[in-house]
Amino acid sequence: MRKVIRPYGSIPETLHNDAVRTAKHELTKHYRLPDEERARRRVELDRKIWSSDKVRNRLWELFSAKCAYCETPLNYSQRGEVAHHRPTGGAIGLKSRSEESSANHSDYYNWFAYEWDNLLPSCLDCNRSKRNIFPVKGPRARLRCTWTEAEANEQALIINPCRIEPRKHLRFGINGHVAGVDEVGRTTIDVLSLNRGDLVDARAQKLEHCLRVLVGVRGERDVELFRKELLDDSPYCGVARIAFFYMLSAFAGMFDIPKPSFRTIVEDSLRIVLTASEDQLQTLQELARSHPQPEEFPILREIVTEQFREDSFSPRLRASQVERIRIRNFKGIAQLDLEIPSLQDERGVPCMMLLGENSTGKSTALQAIALALMGQKMRLRIGVSPEDRMPRDVAGWQLEDTVTPEVILEFDTGEPIKFQIDPLTRRFVGEEHPSIVLFSFGSRRFFGKEVIRRQTTSPVRSLFDPFAKLQHPGRWIQTLAPEAFNALARAMREVLILREDDKIERDAAGRLFVRANGRDTPLEGLSDGYRSLMAMVLDIMRGMIDNWGDLENARGLVLIDEIETHLHPRWKLRVMSALRRAMPNVQFIATTHDPLCLRGMHDGEVQVFVRDEDQQVALLKGLPDVRGLRAEQLLTSDYFGLASTADPEVEDALERLVIPFASNNLQRNRDHGTLRSFQWLGDTPFEQIVNEAFKRFIDEDIAARQVDRRQVREEAVNDLLVRLRALRMERPS
Repeated sequence: MRKVIRPYGSIPETLHNDAVRTAKHELTKHYRLPDEERARRRVELDRKIWSSDKVRNRLWELFSAKCAYCETPLNYSQRGEVAHHRPTGGAIGLKSRSEESSANHSDYYNWFAYEWDNLLPSCLDCNRSKRNIFPVKGPRARLRCTWTEAEANEQALIINPCRIEPRKHLRFGINGHVAGVDEVGRTTIDVLSLNRGDLVDARAQKLEHCLRVLVGVRGERDVELFRKELLDDSPYCGVARIAFFYMLSAFAGMFDIPKPSFRTIVEDSLRIVLTASEDQLQTLQELARSHPQPEEFPILREIVTEQFREDSFSPRLRASQVERIRIRNFKGIAQLDLEIPSLQDERGVPCMMLLGENSTGKSTALQAIALALMGQKMRLRIGVSPEDRMPRDVAGWQLEDTVTPEVILEFDTGEPIKFQIDPLTRRFVGEEHPSIVLFSFGSRRFFGKEVIRRQTTSPVRSLFDPFAKLQHPGRWIQTLAPEAFNALARAMREVLILREDDKIERDAAGRLFVRANGRDTPLEGLSDGYRSLMAMVLDIMRGMIDNWGDLENARGLVLIDEIETHLHPRWKLRVMSALRRAMPNVQFIATTHDPLCLRGMHDGEVQVFVRDEDQQVALLKGLPDVRGLRAEQLLTSDYFGLASTADPEVEDALERLVIPFASNNLQRNRDHGTLRSFQWLGDTPFEQIVNEAFKRFIDEDIAARQVDRRQVREEAVNDLLVRLRALRMERPS
């Protein structure tokens, strides 16, 4: 970490234009609400403002295309994000999970969302680890204060690299580990996970290389090489400057030579080494291996030994996003590769919707993902049999035990997760403990009307057991602290698509009820559709709040089979958008048979499972952008593959009418009467020819669904063009 000065006037134009003024006006309207009502509503922030190319490019220029916190280069192998130093809502400290919910305040610090001084470039690892954690010592700043007032009045416990000199709080060892000199340093390390394994290794390589160059300086080439390693655009140059400053300060004190200055650490390092004897250089290398020592800094005595141990870093739950899923020999899936596309300047995280006819492996894919992520204890608890997930011989249904079922999940950060079934021992082989917050639901989702005092259920069981009930949320809702209930109410407003004057409340006994359509309805009295949706959503929210403290910043993966179950068409149209707004950092992978549920999905997020000519599960290629199709078009497109949505009798009549010689004149007259209202058939010879070609293409395509439909369509279009051009050439001039 190194200090970076923002030049005066460096603010990009996109942070002070009309869009920002409009966004801040919406913030003002939010703050005018009564305190209690404001706490149960979410403020809408315009993500496109701070994630614009102009903001990103200016930050990358100021910070030399490196993470502001850990100095990892932000290039093609390590993607970066525009991060907020103070979070955009729900700021929490370092208290226990049970205390965080009550300490959390939804308004802190969303009024700094568009503040230039609050924006930093961050690698995915630092930003995911930090999320909405912003500890302070003492009270938080006044609501809606200025940035200058917040920096002056809050005792923030995370280093702001544009304001605080990191060397005053951090010490780096030659092995790459970092220790905190004081509470600010220790908190910064903890919140940003600065002792994560890959980062420690990268810093160690940097420092070892710099040390070798320094002690081996023999000429101008070596001198320039050392200078280059400590330039601003060099990876981990701030780490190297801090490490060499304190190491050479200790070395200079041992031999009574002038100590280095931090501002001129490069030249001072060269001065000290070039005047040192061979014995002194040997001492310097020995000092580097043991530096810093606990006795040098009294406050480090009890923490430095633990922090500098190789195995001292204990990662939190993953905040990563799934990017790729590889399934091999799992039940009826021989080979399947799913890729979840990244979203560009979109709110939330990438999700996926799986389509396909029955028995094409959609539910199997969800179960494979769940088993890979849930951990061994949960696999045993839900009683899933490994044999039931092994492939079977197509001809005789015998168990195929010569191949190994395998699932590999790749993330945008962190190591992949691999899960297998040993075909010989018939045992699961995978992660011992879950490393991600996971929920999975089958097509039956409900809870009973009674509140059971000691009911315990699994967050994944219903995907494997269709008769498993979800835990009744009543008692949990009664125990929620006010701030946690407000977080729940904010999210439930999104999911239930409530109107402006509708509310989610608790009565005197703490029981939840919905005030909608002019009446108050308790949780148990809601319709089946409400109850089904709320049973699932409240189950997810309970787990996310328990693990993360709030819902706006919670991360995890939710698997839902047949998401359309019990939903009215109005909800089907909005269910995915509502879930993504309610929990914007949670990934959802769902299946559906309903085109309405594709609303809220982005281009590339919908995958269609089919059976190929060998009856193996495959993915359909060349699908159009789902956002540009109406429900009727979705049904007749490659997503659902229907030849038509018309009445079958109408279809029969249409076919006889379109093809002139298919029936006699009398029958055609009858059909013409039947189809009189269907003007889309075509009023001109050209339209009739085109529609006839389309009809024949669809009939031929029904038998070819398992091949590349884009290629089939292209061939049909080209053939139609050839025929039309031939007809034009035959016309008399």
